[in-house]
Amino acid sequence: MKEQEKLDEAKYFYQRMLAEQYNPLHFKYKLSAFLSASRSVLQYVFKEVKVKPKGLIWYQKAVKNSPVIKFCRDKRNSNIHYSPVDPDIKFTLQLDDCLIPSTADHLTLNGQPQAERPPSQVAVREKELKPPAPPPEYKFDKWLGLDDVPTLCRKYLSELEQFIKKGKSLGYISG
Repeated sequence: MKEQEKLDEAKYFYQRMLAEQYNPLHFKYKLSAFLSASRSVLQYVFKEVKVKPKGLIWYQKAVKNSPVIKFCRDKRNSNIHYSPVDPDIKFTLQLDDCLIPSTADHLTLNGQPQAERPPSQVAVREKELKPPAPPPEYKFDKWLGLDDVPTLCRKYLSELEQFIKKGKSLGYISG
């Protein structure tokens, strides 16, 4: 049952990561907490299955055969023992978010001279018409898949859930 508590904790930090995508520093903090909680799932399962010969074989095979589990496990170990987790961040900026001087003696916004409308009206109209900027894209440089960090973490959660379910159905994990 301890592994389920840690899985729930990892889900909580995953949701917090998603909520913090626009703040790279807070995103990294939540990612670190996610990796620690999710790694604990495997550690609790290992503690339970290691005394069962077939359970230990099942555990080792399941972890070995999952690139997602292996990568995230190793990423957490590196985060704790060597260097804080630091995914690559790619921001998408839109030029229409900026005031750009034109060749004339006045400023324009989206091709409109600023002298035609008061700045307060421009700001309100732009906020009403413009969709929010996309969140930054977070990637792990050593991950061989094409997934961004949130997608990879979602896959990891899913694999951990299946891992626990399978271990219970085989009788290797109690609860």
